[in-house]
Amino acid sequence: MSNTTESKLSEKQFSEGIGATTSSDHLKRQRHQLAIQFFSKLPKGLVLDDGANDCAVSNELIKIGHEVLSIDLPEVIKHGKKFNGVNLIAGDAFKLPFRDNTFDYVFFSELIEHFSSPSGLVREIFRVLKPDGTMWLTTPNVASLRNRIFMLLGFHWKGSREVDGEGHIQHFDFTKLHEYITGFGFVGMEIMGCDEYPMPKFENGIFGEEELKSLIDKLVEQENPHKLKSTIIYIAKKPK
Repeated sequence: MSNTTESKLSEKQFSEGIGATTSSDHLKRQRHQLAIQFFSKLPKGLVLDDGANDCAVSNELIKIGHEVLSIDLPEVIKHGKKFNGVNLIAGDAFKLPFRDNTFDYVFFSELIEHFSSPSGLVREIFRVLKPDGTMWLTTPNVASLRNRIFMLLGFHWKGSREVDGEGHIQHFDFTKLHEYITGFGFVGMEIMGCDEYPMPKFENGIFGEEELKSLIDKLVEQENPHKLKSTIIYIAKKPK
């Protein structure tokens, strides 16, 4: 690997290169498609879309026969009004306005990482789920292939901000997420990764492309492939 200034890859160049094969929209679509496939196999029931954002998933869940309530902050939930038939509720995920044991299922995607203390979120989901109810949770994987390469190359991974609700404050890998969620009484049913590996692209062989390729191959060989993917999917149940 060359040490010359000309051959060094800036953090900005590296970030753009390694993310070139994926986009946030693509990853979002993939997560949503996997969720709909999962929920389509379940008995029809009442679903809470917790942190519904634009209600795109709520809309698809309704199409496959589930009854859905969608909740998010007032300034966010307005974006879901484009979908007819979606039951929109402006509210606080830390204080869900529902009785205990109300929902058969909870869809909880890309939210837990945005808060310094998300325990209240998880406790509320546990409270409103019926016994034997199922939670589908997703969050970014801090131990993904992309992030591992960042760290191995000496780059500081900038995924944090200090304000709740902005940026990623909590960081989970497979083990940490499982231990965290089961600590609230949930029973883990399945944990897996999704999204294709975001492989780097470099121009003119800068920063040792062959060395990086060899490193990536070794990582993939030595690790459970799911644990290298960008997103963790965690399916858990509330005990009967």
